Amino acid sequence: MLAPETLFPFQLDDFQLDAIAALNQGESVIVCAPTGSGKTLVGEYAIHRALEMGRRVFYTTPL
Repeated sequence: MLAPETLFPFQLDDFQLDAIAALNQGESVIVCAPTGSGKTLVGEYAIHRALEMGRRVFYTTPL
């Protein structure tokens, strides 16, 4: 299992750590936070995790 500190060389916010912990427990996660707060980091972690597990990933945004 990936340790967040190996991917991100800075301190993560509590909501990011909570989301990552939920992903590592096999749960689905939805992150709702203001623009620029670090939501994408949770998606990046999920992508790294899935690829490490040999899974395919599709990441979409409303843009």
